[in-house]
Amino acid sequence: MDKEGGFVNRPPLLDGSNYDYWKSRMSAFLKSIDSKTWKAVLKGWEHPMALDEDGNRTNVLKPKEEWTAAEDELALGNSKALNADGIKPQVHGSTDVVIKDIVLTGSYEFN
Repeated sequence: MDKEGGFVNRPPLLDGSNYDYWKSRMSAFLKSIDSKTWKAVLKGWEHPMALDEDGNRTNVLKPKEEWTAAEDELALGNSKALNADGIKPQVHGSTDVVIKDIVLTGSYEFN
């Protein structure tokens, strides 16, 4: 794999043999998108939940039309991070791989 150069508008590709290289490049790539994207990787994201009449959180998902501007921004950062995975489909076989686990901990096992 040629590791020189690279693209600024698409993530580095994880092919199963280049994890250390990919991890540093992917971290830089996600940070370059914006700070909310990187924060979504670090902190994760949870769908906003509706509140009951007393202001307590419920187990009901809050409708998107009712999200605050802050909730919209967090969701956007999460979406950007999820869409910038740079992982070959045949390596993981699923889009359910959690990018946070791969980038921060390297906990993904390659086949």
